[in-house]
Amino acid sequence: MGAAWLLPEAGPAWAQGAGAGAGQQPVPLDLLLRLPSGSSFEVETAGGLTRTEWRARFSKRIRERDEAKAALDESQAQLSKIASKTAGWNLGTPGTGAGSVDPDAPLSFELNQKIRRQKKELRAAEAELESLKVEANMAKVPDDWRSPVAPKPVEKTSTSEDW
Repeated sequence: MGAAWLLPEAGPAWAQGAGAGAGQQPVPLDLLLRLPSGSSFEVETAGGLTRTEWRARFSKRIRERDEAKAALDESQAQLSKIASKTAGWNLGTPGTGAGSVDPDAPLSFELNQKIRRQKKELRAAEAELESLKVEANMAKVPDDWRSPVAPKPVEKTSTSEDW
């Protein structure tokens, strides 16, 4: 009784080929599970990476460069704001004993160090992006693969004005 499902007579009618037309044999299951031999499902690659992978790499590098530039611009704007509030004669270097030096002076050591660090980060991000461009050139990556994620086309919805 327990092995009745193994017998061909015990299976459903569709599995026994009952739906096949006159003179037609049922199609073997292994043939149904194979892809057609004439079909090609190759993915277009350049330098071993697909379009999506190249776009992701460029998107990451461009985002890093843009974030570094935005941080530097913010610090420089902060420096300009502080500079406009401070008299020029009130400047001094740290540790010189000038007790009247405002810690928010335009040449504040901390802010200058931060700006130097951000400039270095921006140069590194730009170098990384440039290195990726060189790698893409060597791999003959098409130009449209180098842009960040492709913008989706805007679909215009019809309105009463269109009629």
